[in-house]
Order: sequence, then C-alpha cells, then structure tokens
Amino acid sequence: MKTSAQKAKSERLGAILFLVIGIIAFGAGVYFFINHFIYDSKCTQEVHAVVVDFSVREKGRTGHEHNTYAPVFEYEYEGKSYTYESTVSSRKMQYRRGQTVTVKIDPDNPSHAFDAKDGKALMTFGALGFGVVFAVLGIVLLKHSPKGNE
Repeated sequence: MKTSAQKAKSERLGAILFLVIGIIAFGAGVYFFINHFIYDSKCTQEVHAVVVDFSVREKGRTGHEHNTYAPVFEYEYEGKSYTYESTVSSRKMQYRRGQTVTVKIDPDNPSHAFDAKDGKALMTFGALGFGVVFAVLGIVLLKHSPKGNE
C-alpha cells in the first residue's frame, strides 16, 4: 500500500508528465507553423500540376506496418518542368494519377512547392491545441497536487 508521500510523488510525476508532453506538442506545433506558414508563404504563384505518381512509404512498427501514399506532382513554370513530392502522406490515396490540381510555388525558387490541401494546417493547429491543453492540465495538476511532506 502506498503512503501519502508516495501518492503525492506519483501525482506530481503525472502532472509533470502532462506538462512535458504539452510543451513538446506545442513546440512541434510552433515548428509546423514556422515551416508551413512562414516558409511556404513565399509560395505565391499558383500553377496547375498533374499527379504523375505516388511515393509509397512504410509506416508503423514491426508487425503493424502499413503503406502511406504521397502524391508526386509535375508542373511547368516559365517553360521549365519541375517535380514535387508532397511531404504529407496518407493511408488512402487523396488523388488519382493524371488528376490536375493547383499547387503553389515560390516564383524565386520554382522547385519549392506545396499543396494547400495537404492537411498541414490541421496538423499544426492540432499540435498547438493539444500542447496547450496538456500543458495547462499539467500546471493545474501540479498546483493542486500535495507536496508530499504534508
């Protein structure tokens, strides 16, 4: 049976764990925000791209592997052809080969492109929200947990 000091220590450890997970998730959200909204903000030129292939990526842990698919786009800008492989993959193919979509490119560096419908915004705000909730919960739990020496 746990003593009250052991229970207090366990509660504080749990609260600290919530706080750490929240800080990590929030940090990931900030990274995604900077990467997606700042870096990709240079991509102002819309071009039509054709889905030419899918990059197959193996995900999961041993015994539970599954494939995800990232579309590979081909587009032209100022008479030159470019290929862009999405950084986002999913289990279900979001596009079909031969489908024409609109992507945004950086006119100063046309090889840099992104698909505005790739789900990065959802991932960004999800990580930020998850991080805030867990961090606040960790702070509240820490504030209300017994000190262990009472």
